[in-house]
Amino acid sequence: MAGSIRRPIDMETERLIVRHLSPQDEAAFLSGIGDRELRRMYGLPLDLSEDRARLLFARFSALPAAYGLVRKADGALIGFLLDVPSELPEDMQRALPVGGRTLAYATFPP
Repeated sequence: MAGSIRRPIDMETERLIVRHLSPQDEAAFLSGIGDRELRRMYGLPLDLSEDRARLLFARFSALPAAYGLVRKADGALIGFLLDVPSELPEDMQRALPVGGRTLAYATFPP
């Protein structure tokens, strides 16, 4: 079916595991988007509250194609990858780094 979003498939490279975001990723996600420069680069609010960041994680992780980028060496979540659907609610589209249906990603600072 054209335009549909498929469920994510876990995959691995030599250094990364790409898998669906899960509840255990929340703390690392919050820490990663806590970086002001990352928020500026991706158009997220610079004054993003912890409650809003938790809501953002909940919404991202509920997407059918929201992936965590995990470093294989230590299992650390180092970023995320989203298949961004165009039919997202208006308020969520403003929080995303790109609009429309495309891939969006962010890696967290070390």
